[in-house]
Amino acid sequence: MGKFLDRLEEKKIADRSLIVLTADHGMELQDKNRNGDWKGALNSTGIPHLDPDGFGFVYLVEE
Repeated sequence: MGKFLDRLEEKKIADRSLIVLTADHGMELQDKNRNGDWKGALNSTGIPHLDPDGFGFVYLVEE
C-alpha cells in the first residue's frame, strides 16, 4: 500500500485521489435479505463513478 501511495505522489495525483479499502470477513451466517450493496448510497452523493462489471469494483471519475 505504501508503494502505491508513493506512486500517486510521484504522479502528482494523490491530492485528487480517493482510496477506499474494504475487507471480506469470510463466510458466516447472515441475513440473506441484506446484500451490502452501496450503489444507492454512492449514487445519492452525486460523485461521478463507473461500476462497469457490477462486482463491486467502483472507479471514481473526474468530470
